[in-house]
Amino acid sequence: MRDTHGKGMGQPRHQVLLGPKPRGVAVINEIFTYFYRVLICLNNMIQRIQSLYLLLAAGAAVGTWFLDIYKVTLSDDQVPKYFNAQSNFMVFVVYMLIVALSLFCIFLFKNRKLQFRLIVLDIFLAIAAIALQYFKVQDFVNAFQQAGKSIASSTYLPGAFLPVLILIFLIMAARGVYKDEKLIKSLDRLR
Repeated sequence: MRDTHGKGMGQPRHQVLLGPKPRGVAVINEIFTYFYRVLICLNNMIQRIQSLYLLLAAGAAVGTWFLDIYKVTLSDDQVPKYFNAQSNFMVFVVYMLIVALSLFCIFLFKNRKLQFRLIVLDIFLAIAAIALQYFKVQDFVNAFQQAGKSIASSTYLPGAFLPVLILIFLIMAARGVYKDEKLIKSLDRLR
């Protein structure tokens, strides 16, 4: 059976009236479909509050790279000396690991057990970062004292408290993953 335009009956109406889609339009349509699927996946991740906590923990860890942690002013030189995560390679690497692990855990939302274990590992890294930061700041101050320079003033800066925020966000994320896992187990028992 054929229609009056000479086109097959199996074609969609818009193709019968407008003709076949140009190649460029098909490629653009595929690109938009791909991005739509990515947005749906991101929406599923963001609906879980622990993904937001992991993102905030990663953001706070990135903040430690750029914000100064400690300031020392020497009595003979009024130019302050600063310590930040980039001042010490080991501190910088620990914060890089925290960022990488936090971002990786966001995408493990389908495997909650592994996500929980990695968040706990990230919590231990954050505790290690706090301790390491404290000891490296002490080494920074001791280096000036051993050089025979007297310190006029020294103080922690707001960037020094970001590791505490990282730890809080990671604990909240672990708690959210644990609650999700507990909810799924209780639903499985009801079936």
